[in-house]
Amino acid sequence: EIGRILTMMTTSPLLEHHHGALAAEQRRPRVMAKATAFAAIAAAALVVVVFSAADQNDSLLLQQLQAGAGGYALPPDYADSSGAESRDHSRWWEHAAPSPQRKPAAPTAQPTRVKPHLAALPASMLEAMDTSVDPCEDFYTYSCGKWDAKATIPDDKTSWLRSWDIPSERIETEMKKAMEEDNGIVGTFYQSCMDEAAIDKLGNAPLQPMLKKVEEVEDMKSLTNMLVWMGNHDNGALFGWGVSPDSENPESRAFYMSPGGMTLPDQSYYLQNDPEMKGHRAIEKGIIEKLLINAGVPEQQARKDALNCLAIETRTAEITMKREEARGAVGKRITRKQLKETVPLLHWDTFFEGIGMGDVGLDGGPQLIMRDDKFFDKFDNILTNPNPEYAKLSSLVGSDAKWEAAGLNYEPSEKADGVFDKADAEVIKSYLRYTIVSSYATYLAPTEFAEVLKPLFTDLYGIKERPVRWKKCYHSTNSVMAGHVSKLYVEKFFPNENRQTALRMLGEIRDQFKADLKDVPWMDDSTRPKAVEKLDDMVFEVGYPSEWPEWCEMDGMRKDSFMANYQKTEVCRVEKHRKKLYEKVKRREWQYAGSTDVNAYYSQKVNGLFIPAAVLDKPFFSPDY
Repeated sequence: EIGRILTMMTTSPLLEHHHGALAAEQRRPRVMAKATAFAAIAAAALVVVVFSAADQNDSLLLQQLQAGAGGYALPPDYADSSGAESRDHSRWWEHAAPSPQRKPAAPTAQPTRVKPHLAALPASMLEAMDTSVDPCEDFYTYSCGKWDAKATIPDDKTSWLRSWDIPSERIETEMKKAMEEDNGIVGTFYQSCMDEAAIDKLGNAPLQPMLKKVEEVEDMKSLTNMLVWMGNHDNGALFGWGVSPDSENPESRAFYMSPGGMTLPDQSYYLQNDPEMKGHRAIEKGIIEKLLINAGVPEQQARKDALNCLAIETRTAEITMKREEARGAVGKRITRKQLKETVPLLHWDTFFEGIGMGDVGLDGGPQLIMRDDKFFDKFDNILTNPNPEYAKLSSLVGSDAKWEAAGLNYEPSEKADGVFDKADAEVIKSYLRYTIVSSYATYLAPTEFAEVLKPLFTDLYGIKERPVRWKKCYHSTNSVMAGHVSKLYVEKFFPNENRQTALRMLGEIRDQFKADLKDVPWMDDSTRPKAVEKLDDMVFEVGYPSEWPEWCEMDGMRKDSFMANYQKTEVCRVEKHRKKLYEKVKRREWQYAGSTDVNAYYSQKVNGLFIPAAVLDKPFFSPDY
């Protein structure tokens, strides 16, 4: 039955339409992941977890299309994305995963081989199919060619999926009204985002204290202090860090370090010299310049900053693990002493003490893990001589003609000299300015900052327009206080009947599966009891957390202070990281989704299936089905 459901769903017009320029082979798994009904989610999860070996990475069964982006799909427009780890905010678009548009192949003249069976299909499915095509030659066009030919993508999205976007849009509309009426911190944050007059009035003023602080950087001690300050505001620069369950000891959490981000999607955008890649780099360079000018940086300095940022990101691309290697990476477990030996320039004791996690990597302290040890092995290459063209910057930015051509041709970086000098400090300061401005751009005047970013999204992902303001504000609110928003959604819109029906269904599937385990001939007698034990031990979290988590106090939020409100949530997230680092992992704690996500996931680390309230609704679920 599950196979039949999956077959029908994957041959019906549920496939995505895509904008964008990224490679199709990188995106196709999302199509299959999304063509799944609730029954298939539950049963397939049971099959996977009983018969597969434990993996060190949790797998999303359903990859949500609108993850914190307010309509910019995965690039969090304009809404910040929050997750289990601290982020390098200046690289939020790094997490974008829009798919390119897939064009149907030209119909063949051959007669179809399965026309006698079409009468059993629903009319809506028949309208989407192109039955003039031989399914054995081009099954995609056969199954949904007519739909693909006439379907359109909204201008503010990278892709559109009927079965996913329609329920997501319904939830957005419901929560819009709830947030408008709410008098708690959810309503306050949302309404402060909607007050564009107050946001416009502030202009770039909120950035000035932070940009002034950047000017204090002159040596490694002051750079370390700056990274501490940014870390305490949940911002990473040069490298990322965060707290997450330990892959080898899932009951505890570890401190993870990761490479610094890149504005463009991957290394190839920096290390290839074909016209297309140079064009992407030119757009990025121009956007950095405009963002910094609007932040109050003088034009000549903004141009220098843009070239310095491109140089640092190019060095990052040279030493960062390739995408295909990163997928299977498990990280390298190291001590504080080993970290100092690997990256001797930074003042690591000062850094860890400053962010309030002073015993990380020490005897008896939390485990320290490098996600990409190759990056950190060569991290000093970024700190010393990060832009070999630094001495030429004044001449390169002095005329428009030189400026337009500058920084676009890739040449392998020279070996670093290992000494952090004044010139290196100036290059790093350019990068810090950009990190700060890009991190907060979506919380400032839209026409001066968010609109400046649009050409990048258009170039990479085909997005033509920013989302309407209320959608941006909904996703911004959900991304920074997902727990509060989930609770509001459950209280107002989620019937308890749906939760109880789903739990009963899951229990029945488990019972039937256990009965089948007794008879399957291919399983040996020593494996059978282990499979049953794992099945019995699986936990089901359905609709919402069985225990709502504790949240930070965020008193003092105001309806006319969007930026200040957001900064309060940053401090809150870092406080949560500190606390969680020293707590045992709770098996039933939700890590990757909130109740408003049309999504679900299975965690191999805790052997648990997590199904949010939002997916327990039509078209995926009904207690009456």
